[in-house]
Amino acid sequence: MDPIVASALRAALTLLFLSAALHKLHDWAAFGAALEGYRLVPRALLAATAPALVALELGIAAGLALGLRGAGAAGAALLALYSLAIGVNLARGRRDIDCGCGGPAGRVRLRPALLARNAVLIGLALAVALPVGERSLVWLDAFTLVAAVGTAALLYAALETLLATRPIAAARQRSRDRQGAVGLVPAPILVPSLSQPLPDGRGSEFALERSESALLERSDVVPGRGEGGA
Repeated sequence: MDPIVASALRAALTLLFLSAALHKLHDWAAFGAALEGYRLVPRALLAATAPALVALELGIAAGLALGLRGAGAAGAALLALYSLAIGVNLARGRRDIDCGCGGPAGRVRLRPALLARNAVLIGLALAVALPVGERSLVWLDAFTLVAAVGTAALLYAALETLLATRPIAAARQRSRDRQGAVGLVPAPILVPSLSQPLPDGRGSEFALERSESALLERSDVVPGRGEGGA
């Protein structure tokens, strides 16, 4: 692997785990609620599990930044643990809970797309352990490194925003479709019964005339105008 590619990969993963830990620390109550929402950790262990996960993320970020061996594998293992928790709750049909990812988009509901995202991140974390080639670096490599890390951060933020907003947009569209369907239902046409006797003795003949008149008014056809009428 080219040394710049390896450095960009380590830097991007460092930012990923560091930002995830900082977001959790920034809104500790929301992270605790999300962790409890998974219903995988006993209540008695929640108070210890939450800080342990944040400590792991911070430790992995530090290990990647320092180039420690095994940091990438540790990151992949933690991401696999998160994926297992997401998969279990998806299998339970519980898609309305917050994933607790702590990304730039804030609250993200559980979706199968999160498993695909984590699979890509796991592959990148494992790629950190690949052997790195040796070559002399030039000033352009520094620009390439910064551009690569910045682009990766923007793409990840865009993906997180899409995962957070797409279910909301889909729900709004379904609501508009239902409202449109209700608006297209025609109002019922009330036609008097032909078998009901009327006081003037004309009976069904008069009722039939009234029914025809109601239908003509409903269809906006003026009575008495023929096909060739002016």
